Amino acid sequence: MPLGGRGCGFCSVFHRLLIPRLPGIKISPGLSGPVVLSSANRNEEKTTGTKMAIAGEQHTLDIPSPPRRKSARSEQVYRKEMFLSRQRSPAGRIPYKRYLGAPIRYAGGKSLATGIIIEQIPGDIRRLVSPFIGGGSIEVACAVEIGIPTVGYDVFDVLTTYWKAQLRHPAALYERLSRFEATPEEFRRAKETLRQHWKKERRDLHWLDVAALYYFTHNTSYGPGFLSWPSYIYMNQDRYEKMIKKVAQFAAPNLTVEQASFETVLPKHRNDFLYCDPPYYLGRDTKMFRGIYPQRNFPIHHNGFDHALLKDLLNRHKGGFLLSYNDCPQIREWYADYEISTPSWQYTLGQGETRIGKYRPDGNHVKQSHELLIYAPPAA
Repeated sequence: MPLGGRGCGFCSVFHRLLIPRLPGIKISPGLSGPVVLSSANRNEEKTTGTKMAIAGEQHTLDIPSPPRRKSARSEQVYRKEMFLSRQRSPAGRIPYKRYLGAPIRYAGGKSLATGIIIEQIPGDIRRLVSPFIGGGSIEVACAVEIGIPTVGYDVFDVLTTYWKAQLRHPAALYERLSRFEATPEEFRRAKETLRQHWKKERRDLHWLDVAALYYFTHNTSYGPGFLSWPSYIYMNQDRYEKMIKKVAQFAAPNLTVEQASFETVLPKHRNDFLYCDPPYYLGRDTKMFRGIYPQRNFPIHHNGFDHALLKDLLNRHKGGFLLSYNDCPQIREWYADYEISTPSWQYTLGQGETRIGKYRPDGNHVKQSHELLIYAPPAA
């Protein structure tokens, strides 16, 4: 639009701030075409572009052109920088604050490690694929805060049923959740119904009801955990109602979630960048003494997990990856050819872990992480 045209925000600011300060000039208001300037020393003349008659002379104003639209990937890089800047801890005792964007509580989740992990995820990738979405802190941050198209998977079907409801039908999920009362009696009834569904003793539940049962019993439980026991901290109706408002308000159009195991996910996405947060490696030289996924009493997705197969698939992967693992000799040996860092953050739950020595000094229940971040850049 020519200088001075209606609807040009820059020009309106230009008129208000710059032109009134130029001597001998007055602006004809209400123009929809080129600006008409009047000088005390000469007749009116029309100008176009950035040339103007000022005090009887022609001058060219150096008006910057509007910025070019950034590409999607350069926009992602910028948004990543801004996100990390917002997440930095003001106190400085830890590098980043806890990220609270994901709508679900999750034991062993990465809400306090989100900034540390996203530092190492390239901002210009075409897509992020997560074979172990869990509580989704990293995936939500990448999709919502940075704008990276993100695909999450998990082998645990009840968990992915919740995620599908959360992403596709948040209002319907919220309506079902609002029927629950945060009491131990309600919790026990919901837990038993969900247990019957999971054991396939009941097959009549609508999938949105399964999602609501999972969220209610999981987010109000100790830990939290699947089919766990109620946490009296969360047996509070006001707290619960505030919690489920996040369900209704949550939106992540760049995130999709499906149920699948990593054995099928990685070959399907061989050229995509991966963020992998598999179950911890169990063994004699680790600090993990038992599996915990989906629950320590029935860790069916943890015990027997094929860590060697995951290693082989990642060695052949072309799209690059970032892998978070517990720090132990076997994992260090397997991934010795990759870039390994040892960040630190805190957990408030050590379910299934031996918390002694420096990991539980003086009986302190705040435990430091003992994880590795293993990075492989995308193939050239």
